Amino acid sequence: MIDLKKTKIAIFGDSVSKGIVYDDIKKKYRKVKKNFVDIISESKGLVIDNLSKFGCTVSKGIEIFRKNVDKIKNCSIVVLEFGGNDCNFKWSEIARDPYAEHESAVPPERFREEYERLIKAVKAANCVPVLLSLPPIDYLRFFEWVSQGLSRENILKFLGNKDFIYRWHEMYNDIIFDLAQRESVMVLDIRRIFLSHRNIQDYICTDGMHPNEKGHELISKALLDCGLIPDL
Repeated sequence: MIDLKKTKIAIFGDSVSKGIVYDDIKKKYRKVKKNFVDIISESKGLVIDNLSKFGCTVSKGIEIFRKNVDKIKNCSIVVLEFGGNDCNFKWSEIARDPYAEHESAVPPERFREEYERLIKAVKAANCVPVLLSLPPIDYLRFFEWVSQGLSRENILKFLGNKDFIYRWHEMYNDIIFDLAQRESVMVLDIRRIFLSHRNIQDYICTDGMHPNEKGHELISKALLDCGLIPDL
């Protein structure tokens, strides 16, 4: 049960929930003026404590959560948004030696185990955990981005083909849904609202992985329409 007497919501995640986008003009990452968390906060009149961090994996997320347990005492919902960094590789190492064993930042089974630990920790804090699915990536843009200045030929030797990037990313998304079912928690499918559009490139940054300003508007719409987040 969601305790509506507790009005705050906290979110732990990575650069997506932090609102980081790539600025093509300035050629650098920056925080968008209004990310989906800001839009929801203003629309619903809610206090949302955004504890997301650029580059964060679920392993780091557990550490951040433990350091901030006191901050969520008045929270009804704790939103968790992880996976995008967990599934990423060290592309420079792959480019140097494509035939070596290369693990993602948080390998799939460890991702499952540590995310489950985090979900249980949120429950133990008497808050309702809500998971976000992964927004899709544009794997062609992503390949071009991560292979800049590196041997694309060697990276392709490791991948087999470029669409492996999409499938690998999707596998982590599947783990999130499996965890939600196992732990009986809600998962909000923001991925689907992107995929329902013919050109998802319109909603994703040049790097192929971060939702752009329009992407954040899509995410906020999906979350506002789900009926989970109450008005004050």
